[in-house]
Amino acid sequence: MQKYTVLCPRFQFEDVLGWTNQNMRRMSSPTERDWAEDRRERLPFSGDREDGPPLAWVTEWRGRYSNSYGSVIPHRLKEWGHVFWDGPRLVRSRGMEVVLRERERLQ
Repeated sequence: MQKYTVLCPRFQFEDVLGWTNQNMRRMSSPTERDWAEDRRERLPFSGDREDGPPLAWVTEWRGRYSNSYGSVIPHRLKEWGHVFWDGPRLVRSRGMEVVLRERERLQ
């Protein structure tokens, strides 16, 4: 990470995580995770497990693998830590409705 943060001494941390920098990294040094996203691999929710994606993340990306982060994720979702909520709590609290609304804005 440090390799990329020293590009501009006046950078904002969020700028480092922005789509332009993500895209530059993907073009210069693509990873298997980038290729999985490009192939639109399925990423199913298989329950609240430590080794699986949370329900909010799977819903946000329509059940497809995503290697995106930072400013690509809507601020409204990041501000309440949607990916840390377990599935039942997300649904019970109506947080899923927010995820679905924000997902529509990603298109």
